[in-house]
Amino acid sequence: MKNIGWIKDPLTASDSFTIKSGLSGGVYFIDGISSSISATPTLLPDALSYIAPEITRTSDTVDVKIDLTIYLKFSSNTLSSDGYLLMTIPDDVVYDMGEDLTVTLLTNNSASIATVKALYSSGAINTLRFNSVCSASGCAVDSLLNIKVEWVKNPPSQTTVTTGITMASYTSAGYLIDQGTTATVENLFSALEIAPVSNVIIDPENPSANADTNYDVIFTADTTIPQNSYVVITAPTSITVSTANSGGAAAFDTCSNIFASTVTIAAASAQVEELLL
Repeated sequence: MKNIGWIKDPLTASDSFTIKSGLSGGVYFIDGISSSISATPTLLPDALSYIAPEITRTSDTVDVKIDLTIYLKFSSNTLSSDGYLLMTIPDDVVYDMGEDLTVTLLTNNSASIATVKALYSSGAINTLRFNSVCSASGCAVDSLLNIKVEWVKNPPSQTTVTTGITMASYTSAGYLIDQGTTATVENLFSALEIAPVSNVIIDPENPSANADTNYDVIFTADTTIPQNSYVVITAPTSITVSTANSGGAAAFDTCSNIFASTVTIAAASAQVEELLL
């Protein structure tokens, strides 16, 4: 006997074994019919393999547009032309840009792949369903797939994710065939890098030595500063402030435009060494 090539869940009446006993020749039955019997243990999916480097991204800078390239091998079972792949990504790994994805099959002359995405509440991508990744004859055992996903971006800040990215193949009816999971995200990708700031201007309103003054801090951010985030300004130890005015947002004005690439922050007095706004 041979198992079916996918995991059917839930099972229906037609999936049940039927057991009955009878005399030789099979004409007369001795015992009643036993039905609604399923085989145990439940079938397990075979492996869908990732080929090194598994998944790559084109940049490690936070909050920038990236291309993801996925490297797969059907190491155990075939996939028919009407089957699909489902990629499940942990939260805070790949973010949506509000654009239609461009997904191409690099192993088939960059053929376009119809893709359906689902998001977490954070705006990160939860699942990507790749439809019709195989030709009319299907994907054979040991065949390779390279899939490129465009119009996604890195998380808005540095993060560490200790789970992997899962890819699974399904029949057109939604039954699981094969499944594979990458290394943990923190080991799969290089660590995210902080985006640089430029055009920094530190302008004391009163430049006289030992004077109490306001400082204007102006810079250009290379990525968006999300709402409800904060800015840290670290000053040299030679600049001090009295205890009464230190250590809080109350001593500082809010950002003049948190959504713009240029943010102006005005200090109410000489600042402490590290300021959170």
